[in-house]
Amino acid sequence: MGVPKLSIPLGDKGPLGGMALREAAQSGLDDIFVVTRSGERPDWYPFAEGEAAGERCFLIPAPEAELGMALSIRAGLSAAADNGPYDAVVVLLADQPLLRADMIDRLLAAYRADPSLEFAAWADRGEARPPVLFAASVFDTLRRLAGDEGARKLLTGSRLRGKLLEGEAAWFTDLDTPLEVELFIERYVLGG
Repeated sequence: MGVPKLSIPLGDKGPLGGMALREAAQSGLDDIFVVTRSGERPDWYPFAEGEAAGERCFLIPAPEAELGMALSIRAGLSAAADNGPYDAVVVLLADQPLLRADMIDRLLAAYRADPSLEFAAWADRGEARPPVLFAASVFDTLRRLAGDEGARKLLTGSRLRGKLLEGEAAWFTDLDTPLEVELFIERYVLGG
């Protein structure tokens, strides 16, 4: 696309990567571990130094992240282990521009209502989509993921005890091509 995906400007909404992070910071998450290749503040990071909204955000390095999502998940889990303990983690993707804080909060509420759940995830027509909450009982399984499979493998045909919250297909918009970016800006930024 000519520029790093998360740096793509989406009009007055700012860069793509910052949109989901801003929403996560407005949610009920205790801490937010932002996994980047360098662990340094990327150009899409939406918070200025010392800005209150970003106080719960911690930049975590994953220099080999290009080798697959599993490495990013492991880096985030390692940071959680170093800063926890946490009963659960929520895996979010920075390239979901329509993520909302209440989506995260509903995952948290589902888990709090039934702590025996091993996961709670959003779904589009029954298929699990991020964001996904994983209970601490699944952390070791997450650490064993390899390559670019991410956590989807655990949710498809899984024996894990979980709950799917059905959402609208548009919520899971992922921008991968210049045309998708153009259509997104037209529909959601310009209101076309």
